[in-house]
Amino acid sequence: MSWSVIKASVVGNGHIKDNIPCQDSCDFKIINDNCGIAIIADGAGSCSNSHVGSDFVTTKGVELFENLIVNSGWDKSLPSQELWREKSMLIAKEISNSLREFAKEKKYEYKSLSSTLIVTFFSKDGICSLNIGDGRGATKVFDGDWESIVNPYHGEQVGMTVFLTSNIWGNTKTYLSTSVKAQKIEAFIIMSDGYEKIAFECYQKGDDGKYYDPNRPFAKFLNFTLKSTQNFLKTNTIEEVNKKWEQFLKNGNKILEEEMDDKSMIFGIFKKGNIK
Repeated sequence: MSWSVIKASVVGNGHIKDNIPCQDSCDFKIINDNCGIAIIADGAGSCSNSHVGSDFVTTKGVELFENLIVNSGWDKSLPSQELWREKSMLIAKEISNSLREFAKEKKYEYKSLSSTLIVTFFSKDGICSLNIGDGRGATKVFDGDWESIVNPYHGEQVGMTVFLTSNIWGNTKTYLSTSVKAQKIEAFIIMSDGYEKIAFECYQKGDDGKYYDPNRPFAKFLNFTLKSTQNFLKTNTIEEVNKKWEQFLKNGNKILEEEMDDKSMIFGIFKKGNIK
């Protein structure tokens, strides 16, 4: 198997104190030796059923994006930037419509199921991403630096963003971000915003006194993640490595231990010896 992919998701301290379930959901599927799909959905903290919505979005998203990739032949050849944006945007809209139908069927208020969406199609030929809302993602090419692959959307106030259930479809240029990196990558990571403080340079005050978002990966930490995961995999199963990272998300350092929001990540590594 060319890809090793691990995932970890833990409830934040704020949700533990308020007896709220983890509102993040994350999952992935290896399509074949060369590629796979990974998704993280972060349920809106103010919405009562967002944990249900994020679970639905992740499960439905993996299914629909796998079908898109296989039916389009992208498991054999990476799409162009334009084609990926066009087709992936249609799938995101289909997930939103399916979520609305699910809400009707289960008698949920649609907005109560609100969640963000981060999608990564990872391949031996490169990586494609789509995101609606916040969260982060980065990738590293062999012998290269970490680069961001997710452009988080921020509202007028800190902590504000948009969701799949938001009124975004008339202005996808603003609210829906996509990228394609057609290079052979060594690793990638996607995460909910509860994990971003130790993995990214997120908010800085400029010379004008206003805050901006550099969205710059912390290479030192992500290289630590890469090397640690590679070492873990030498003597542990994927399930055991998942547990190790879950424990790290809970209390790996003071920032994570005190984080109020849920924390989730998916981390993928490509084995260089399997590049064809």
